[in-house]
Amino acid sequence: MRNAILDRNVTLREGTTIGYDREKDQSRGLKTVSIPGRDDYVVAVGRGTVL
Repeated sequence: MRNAILDRNVTLREGTTIGYDREKDQSRGLKTVSIPGRDDYVVAVGRGTVL
């Protein structure tokens, strides 16, 4: 995980990566927001999400 905000009851399966590939994060339905002045982003994982 990198630059991620996880809500309650989020389940991450072994080997799951978040915050390294924006397109992959977005394709899984996760909300991403650019960090101003950087080439990075923050990803939010909603309550009860299973990845």
